[in-house]
Amino acid sequence: DDGRVEDALVTARRSGEVLDQLVDGNAIRARIALASLYRKAVNEFDADAQYRLAALQQLQRAGQGPGVAPRTRSLLNGHTAELYADDRQYEGAVNYAQRALQYARQAEVDGLEYRWQWVLARSQGALGNTSASLEAYASAVASLRTLRSNLESLDPETFDEVIQPLYYSYADALLTQSSAEDDAASRQQLLRDARLALEELKLAEVQDYFDEQCVGDESVVLDQLADNAAVLYPVMLESRIELLLTTPGGIKQITVPVERASLIASIRDFRLNLEVDNGTDAYLRHGQQLYDWLVRPLEAELDAANIATLVVVPDGALRTIPLAALHDGKGFLIERYALATTPGLTLLDPKPFAGASYSALAGGLSESVQGFAALPSVDRELV
Repeated sequence: DDGRVEDALVTARRSGEVLDQLVDGNAIRARIALASLYRKAVNEFDADAQYRLAALQQLQRAGQGPGVAPRTRSLLNGHTAELYADDRQYEGAVNYAQRALQYARQAEVDGLEYRWQWVLARSQGALGNTSASLEAYASAVASLRTLRSNLESLDPETFDEVIQPLYYSYADALLTQSSAEDDAASRQQLLRDARLALEELKLAEVQDYFDEQCVGDESVVLDQLADNAAVLYPVMLESRIELLLTTPGGIKQITVPVERASLIASIRDFRLNLEVDNGTDAYLRHGQQLYDWLVRPLEAELDAANIATLVVVPDGALRTIPLAALHDGKGFLIERYALATTPGLTLLDPKPFAGASYSALAGGLSESVQGFAALPSVDRELV
C-alpha cells in the first residue's frame, strides 16, 4: 500500500515457499490471501502479468488437499473467475463463477454470492450475452442489498469500493442495452430499471453518509410530477454522459460522448473561477461548456414538453457547482427554468407547495464573525 510493490512481492514469494510445507486450513486461507495480493499487484500497481499466473497457481494448490469445505471451494473458484476475467478469458470466468455460486449456495453463504454474480455479469456482458449479464447484475444487486448494512459496519470503505462500482456497472449495462433497443416499451423498462438502480445508489450514499439505514424509508413515486416539470439525471460514466430526462411523456435517453476526466476538469475549473471572484467573466467559458454537455442536447425535448421547472439529480462532482450558473451564451440556466436540486427523488416528496407566492430569508457573512471568514460577494449576491 505504501508503493513498495517489489518488496512486497519478494516477501510474498518467500511466504509461498513456506506454505509449500503446510497443508492445513491456515495454509489454504494464506494461499487465497497471497493470490489476492498478486492480483492487486497486477491490477492496481502494474506488476508484471506473470503474477496473475502465480495467483492462479496458489489457488490451484489450495484446492488440492482433501476435505476442502464448500465455502472454501466457493472462494477458490470465485477468485479464479476474477483472474480469468482480468485476463479477458471470459468463457473460463463464466464457468468458474457459476461453480463458485453453486458452492456458495451449498454452504449457505450469502456474503459471497454478490461477488461471483458480479464477475459473472461482467463476463457475460463481454461475451455479448446481454440478457444473462443483466440477470446476473440484478442478482448481484439484490444479494448486496440484503448484506449492505452488515458489510458497511465491517468496512467503512464498502460504499466506495463495492456498492458504488456495482450499481454504476449495472446502470451502465442497462443504459447500453436501452440505447440499442428498438422496442419502445422495452426501452422504457430498461430506462426505468436504470433510474431505479441510480436512485437506490443515491439512497445508499445518503445512508452511508449519515450512518443510518432508515434514512429514506418513505419513498415516493418518481413520476408524480407536475405537467410542466421534468427530472434530469446526468450519469457520469467513463467515456460518456448519459442524460436521463423524465417528462410527462416518459423517459428520454441522450448520450453525450465526453471523457469523465474531461468533465470533472471542467467542473473543477468552473467552480474555482466562481470562487476566486476576480471581477471577470472567466467562469463563463466553463459554464458554457458544461451547458453544452448537460443541457443543450435536451433543449428540443424541454421545449416540446413546455417544461418550466427542471429538477436535477446531480451526479458526483456536479454536486459541487451551482447549476443555475450554467450559461448558454446568452443567459443563465436559471433565467430559462425554475431549478430544483435534490440528491435523489426517493428522499423527498417533489410535489409543489400550495400557494401563489412565498417570502424567503437569505443570509450570509459579509464580515468575519467569531472566527468564521467573510464570504466573498455576499454584499452583492443578497441585494
